[in-house]
Amino acid sequence: MNQQAPKYVFSSAESEEMSKTQNLSLPHLLPSLVNLAQTLARPPISNRPVDAAGILSDDRIFLGANVEFPGLPVYNSIHAEQFLIANIAARNADDTKLVYAAVSAAATCGHCIQFPQHVNGTQILEVTYIQFCSPNLERVHAALVAYMVGGGGGGFERMVAAVLVEKEEVVVAQEKTARLILNHISPKCEILVVHCH
Repeated sequence: MNQQAPKYVFSSAESEEMSKTQNLSLPHLLPSLVNLAQTLARPPISNRPVDAAGILSDDRIFLGANVEFPGLPVYNSIHAEQFLIANIAARNADDTKLVYAAVSAAATCGHCIQFPQHVNGTQILEVTYIQFCSPNLERVHAALVAYMVGGGGGGFERMVAAVLVEKEEVVVAQEKTARLILNHISPKCEILVVHCH
């Protein structure tokens, strides 16, 4: 059986084609894209998919979805908005910016209400509730999103090595969280932490 890889990014041409086909402007297309992103969610703990879609200034569309890790506390999850931002960061080397974002409704998360304040200049559309746990995404979450959108899907158990580069004596260290998550989702993954000055 030939399973098609999940699609996390749509080119400007694909975005324009979808807009024409549905006879909607790109911002008005976002709610349907949020529904499309629902197929990307992995919520085995909450059973509540949360989905996000964003349009960049060059008309590319990026998707995001929540990813939960069974056996770990929910606060180790990747929230849909975090996924969206990490997806954009992983594939956006130029100066384009996120101009529109839409997020599906979800159960409230007390830490996540700050999302609109952390994406300056973005117009948030069709949002019942905004979810974003932290203004700065955990490095391990960003790496896992890059792995997923780069073709790894969600097969985290196939990861064999990971490297975390971190400054020595930082106020908020990422090493323990990275080890906790990676040891749980990919027990055979070798983790190397490099401390720099």
